[in-house]
Amino acid sequence: TKAKTYFLTSPKHLMYVGLDFGTSNSSIALYQDGKIQLFELDPGSINPRMLRSFIFVNRAQEHFTGSEAVRQYQALETGRPVFWEMRHLGEVQMVVAGGGGPIIYWDDLYAQVDTAANGRLIQSIKTALRNPAYKGTEVVGKYYLVEELIAIILRDLREKCAQATGSEPTGVVLGRPVKFSDEPDTDARAQAKIEEAARLAGFEDIHFEYEPIAAAYIFHQLHRDGGRRA
Repeated sequence: TKAKTYFLTSPKHLMYVGLDFGTSNSSIALYQDGKIQLFELDPGSINPRMLRSFIFVNRAQEHFTGSEAVRQYQALETGRPVFWEMRHLGEVQMVVAGGGGPIIYWDDLYAQVDTAANGRLIQSIKTALRNPAYKGTEVVGKYYLVEELIAIILRDLREKCAQATGSEPTGVVLGRPVKFSDEPDTDARAQAKIEEAARLAGFEDIHFEYEPIAAAYIFHQLHRDGGRRA
């Protein structure tokens, strides 16, 4: 495929990496000179070569990912007081059955917000891509689009790769499910969101590969020489 060709024969002035953005864990790797190079992404995790797909954002809008996100959340949120505040979200149209036909009226919507929160822990961002109505969320006073949240994780992966290699990767092959959704429009939207997130993270040349094809390809690479692992 086109993505596979770029992954193996990228121009010398571009550094290509393979990246898997997952619901629970994410990772990045460099394939070069017939070998796969992995990186330490999450020192606090059981598998440091995998970054847990967690984000913690504090009141200063500082971002933490992986196990550090969980540590920040526990340190700032454990044992603090809770203060609930009712906030008006807007109005919603209500339709109920009536004797002479439907009765239609508008009702106010409110939400309880913990105003004492020192930050917010976000996980399973990838699942939001299946919902065409989901655009983003407010995090301690700032609104984030879903692609901006995904970009936080992709940027962290890219920066850790750059620190280890001394070069910033500008090209990326992103794994993706065969289907994000059975609805073609939702599926296309999901890929477009991840592509935009990759651009926000600093990648310039972006390609996608279906995850099962990528898995089959790497299996072939690892075992084509009689079981010798790269």
